[in-house]
Amino acid sequence: MQAHFEQWADVEPGDGDHGFGYRLPDRATIEWLSIPRATMEAAVEASIDADDIELRKYWSRNKARFGETGENGGVPEAVRTAFVRAEVDDMRPAISRGAADALRTPRRGFETSENFLVLPDDWEARRMPLEDLRLQHSETFGLPLEGDEALPQAGQSGDLMDLTELASIDGLGRAGTGSFGASATGGRRRPLRDLLSRAREFGGTGDVPVQQGVAGPVLDDSSDGLWIFRITDTDPARPPASLDEVRDRIAIDLQRLADWNRLQSEMDAIEAVARDNGLDTLAETHETTVRGPSNFRRSVHPSLPSTPQVSGLGQDQSVVDAIIDHSMTLSSEPLAETDRVDRVVLIPSDRHMAMVIAELDRRRPLLEAQYEQLLDQGALANRIISDEFGGLGASKLAEAFSGDALRARNNFKTAGGGEDEDGLEQVADADSASGDAR
Repeated sequence: MQAHFEQWADVEPGDGDHGFGYRLPDRATIEWLSIPRATMEAAVEASIDADDIELRKYWSRNKARFGETGENGGVPEAVRTAFVRAEVDDMRPAISRGAADALRTPRRGFETSENFLVLPDDWEARRMPLEDLRLQHSETFGLPLEGDEALPQAGQSGDLMDLTELASIDGLGRAGTGSFGASATGGRRRPLRDLLSRAREFGGTGDVPVQQGVAGPVLDDSSDGLWIFRITDTDPARPPASLDEVRDRIAIDLQRLADWNRLQSEMDAIEAVARDNGLDTLAETHETTVRGPSNFRRSVHPSLPSTPQVSGLGQDQSVVDAIIDHSMTLSSEPLAETDRVDRVVLIPSDRHMAMVIAELDRRRPLLEAQYEQLLDQGALANRIISDEFGGLGASKLAEAFSGDALRARNNFKTAGGGEDEDGLEQVADADSASGDAR
């Protein structure tokens, strides 16, 4: 086990033989405060119940839209709904600015280094707790602390988690901001994972103001809720310090390797059973199930060069290619008229340490008319672009014009010192550079 650990400790998971690799990814702990739109609406509703004078003023200004009379002399429900929506739309940016100001105040005057704040040793004691911000905003904006739509308490992630795990946090993981340009994948908004990956502790350059101990930019979600988050601890990507850190993973992998070596020695016998007696008999012998029928093609679509999923295995292009290649070696007769012994193919997946046994039952060749349609739709051209520039999403092309790449080629520097639209402080060098990027 120790020898296995030493061989693969500094290898990314999936990159070594059989997918071995135990290098630990960037990990962090975070805390957050959620301000749902429903909570803001509840605040406005409560203010109306206490005094509806502003509601009636809104109705008076919009009688051409809503009419001059309501049921039983009351304010029409449509007026109330529109008023609440308008008030919340005004409240959201005010809450966002208020949060940014409150969190920024304790760090005013701090020096910067390489576009990030230089925090004093006692910063943890000086910074504003998110629970205090919650109570402050409840008082300032009338956000309820009790009831079904109460302002949630501040949350935290607990143990160190990798960025994928943090991005799966309900609600927060899907929140993002459009205030700092395109994401690493070219999207208009930067989701939480993208922001965390740009943190100072993970090699960020300061184009996005995220660092441990400092609240990040205010995020919003698809439901118009707001999220304030702060990294509380980090552990940048590294090899495990000792076997104990990954002992359970290695134990599982070594057992899988032993099972795989045994399975390979039985390959001929397994293939003979599948050809002579069929997949159901083979599955019963090995206490597994027959999956499918499934359709296989080399890619999901010519314009989406992504390997189809192999049921029970995941993505494995070599397996898909082997199935299709085997079908092409058979006669042009319908597969239903082909002996099973010829239609069964056994494919070892060394990467997944698994064996796939497939029985082909039909083929569907690409017809000339379909080819012409794909050509007319530009699907084949998109596939060629994807192949040339890094696969789906043209990652190589996106990387070539990313912020990091442009800075490296043109010596760009982040300009800062002002306020962004959410009232968040931009920490950057004073120098700036300009130029054309082609």
